[in-house]
Amino acid sequence: MYYYFKYYKKKGIIRNIIKGYIGNEELTYMIKEYIDVTETVDTENKILVMDVSGLELIKSEVSDTYCEFLRSTSKEKWTINIIIMPKSIIGSYQLKKFIKNSGINPILVNSSREAINVIKSYKGSTYQNCI
Repeated sequence: MYYYFKYYKKKGIIRNIIKGYIGNEELTYMIKEYIDVTETVDTENKILVMDVSGLELIKSEVSDTYCEFLRSTSKEKWTINIIIMPKSIIGSYQLKKFIKNSGINPILVNSSREAINVIKSYKGSTYQNCI
């Protein structure tokens, strides 16, 4: 399993790649990486893309922390939040549950191509994608 945040282009996209499952150790590292990026990058008017398409399972012991992490991403001044959903049925179901519990309202897409289309079509209007 591996995961990383990558800041690229001037659009200000952060991609979080996760393969396998999230346990406490993986989540701690992921949060640290996210904090490092937000401390060095001005999030205002930038787009957050979290790619968790390789996620298979979120271990139950990280539930509250994961919800809090998702909540914290929405507190930043990102223009829009996009999450590329897991291909795994279990991972997708779990993530939708965590998103609902965290109270955030990101745009959910199934591929990076869809995410790019959302970014291209974004012209300052508000996106809503309720579960």
